Formats: sequence, structure tokens, C-alpha cells
Amino acid sequence: MTIYLKKIKEYKIIFLILILIQFFLYNHVFSSENKIIFKINERAFTSFDLEKRLEYLSFVGNDLNIEKKIIIEDFISANLFYEYY
Repeated sequence: MTIYLKKIKEYKIIFLILILIQFFLYNHVFSSENKIIFKINERAFTSFDLEKRLEYLSFVGNDLNIEKKIIIEDFISANLFYEYY
């Protein structure tokens, strides 16, 4: 009987560890998905907006080998233009 109780305790600990690992992985995936990249007049532009911009650029042009830094600078300047023009 005591061997059986020890096995149950071991399984509970393993189960608890798996749940904790899954929780942290799940939390990390969704928290890192949508981060604020920059703000203009208290309006936040997120990584989701940047992904939409990348989709637009791939639809309009055929050069997908542009550096991410250049794309972000283009995204910022385009939004600055729309905000102040």
C-alpha cells in the first residue's frame, strides 16, 4: 500500500511540473506576440501592425529580402506622414 501511495505522489509531482511548464510556455507565446514598437500621439503601434505592414509590402512589391530595421523605419515614417499630413 505504501508503494502505491509513493507512486501517486511521484505522478502528482510530475503532473504539477508539466502543468507549470505548459503555463509558462503558453504565457510566453501570447505575451510576446503583440508588443508595442512605437507610439505617435499616444497611439501605440504594435508588432501586429508591423506584421500587417509586412503583408502589405509583400503584396505590393516582390522584394522580401529587406532588412527588418528598414521596414520598421519605413513603417514609422509612413505613420508619421499619415498623422501629420
